[in-house]
Amino acid sequence: MTISAVGGLILAPAILETDGVVSARVGAGGKFQKIDFLAALARADLPDCLGKPVEDCTVVSGKGLRVVLMGDSHARMWIPAFKAIAKDEGWKLSVTALNECPWQRGLRYGQSNEGIRENCLRHQEDWYSRVVPQLKPDIVILTHQAFDEPAYRPMLVLPNGRFGRSSAFSPFRAKVLALTESSVRTLEAVAGKVVILEPIVRTPSDFDPLDCLSSGKSVKECAYRMKDTPTRQELFYRSLDDHRRVWDLDFDRLVCPHLPVCEPVLGGMIVKRDGSHLTVNFARSLAPAIAAAFRKAGILETP
Repeated sequence: MTISAVGGLILAPAILETDGVVSARVGAGGKFQKIDFLAALARADLPDCLGKPVEDCTVVSGKGLRVVLMGDSHARMWIPAFKAIAKDEGWKLSVTALNECPWQRGLRYGQSNEGIRENCLRHQEDWYSRVVPQLKPDIVILTHQAFDEPAYRPMLVLPNGRFGRSSAFSPFRAKVLALTESSVRTLEAVAGKVVILEPIVRTPSDFDPLDCLSSGKSVKECAYRMKDTPTRQELFYRSLDDHRRVWDLDFDRLVCPHLPVCEPVLGGMIVKRDGSHLTVNFARSLAPAIAAAFRKAGILETP
């Protein structure tokens, strides 16, 4: 990914290098704006407390609400936003996340190799049996990549080792949904509140906006169209939302304000570092809007 993006930058027009920062002037509405491509490749630091004290998973040590962010690389993607909120709100924020590892207990990604799947199982069991209970969270936030986007349906592995995809009305999908609900109920018994963040919209499967921008094309040329209707998995999450113990939040319009058209650059920041993940700077910029959404939903209200 890095080689591809930087290689594109070398060939792209209007490339600038100042103080070691590689950037470019990208056309937007007849104007040009300077954007930092290398910053778009950064990833948030990811704590890991497997076999260690649970406090090693805490990234902000506030005295207020105890919040746990759980999931795969999409949870990692949201760390900058929730760290900013935690610092503003005085939360104690902990992160139980692992790349290529969904939050549903026992569920794994089939495209991962066996070693990664086994590591995922070890982490999930530690999260559910030790880490989350010891952290005693007021709120658990759950998030993962899309399971049933039209452009992308990853292979999944059930606890019994069976492989399949979460396609509409399939028996395999029913098992994924049952596993999802049982995981939510387990966490609901431990935490005061459970918040599910729906997967953000993906780009079309054959399109990478960062590659497009680094080739020297304009922001308008690198915009893309995406679905603006919920997937069946997202509809299921919404069915679990009772606005009392479980909430579902959809942030698609924070990422793509003009859905179904998505801009690759907003506020002078590259939105995504690939087809699925937000850049660190853009995710952090969404902190005020996310905090407002939590307040509006009543999630931050004390009993």
